[in-house]
Amino acid sequence: MQTMSWKERYSVGVEEIDRQHRGLLDIMNQITNSFVKKDDWQATSAIINSLIHYAYNHLATEERYMMEAEYPELSLHIELHIAFMRKVFLLSEEYKQHGLALQKEILAYLANWYSSHVLEADRKYMSSMEKKGIK
Repeated sequence: MQTMSWKERYSVGVEEIDRQHRGLLDIMNQITNSFVKKDDWQATSAIINSLIHYAYNHLATEERYMMEAEYPELSLHIELHIAFMRKVFLLSEEYKQHGLALQKEILAYLANWYSSHVLEADRKYMSSMEKKGIK
């Protein structure tokens, strides 16, 4: 199980969003490290819960910026955020019941979501942000 590191290609050109994306990576890496150390499910669940709370706040911030930028695909992007929150919450609940059996599924989902969401979905709003001078 490997941790993920920030890459400049993850930047969306908005300082606050980039900072929060780094924060998401940090929490995801804490989850990975907790699995590697074989922490008990309660310790890992607490980190997963912190991811849920952090992601909720981050996604709200991102949506606020998209509204300000008048991003035309805002509603579609919000649907992606809702799907992510549902999935992470579901995985969190399943982890409480099944523990170690879900480690690989959780890490694979988070890594795939992060890379695809930031590199594909988030990059789509960059031109709207630039047009409005949002940095």
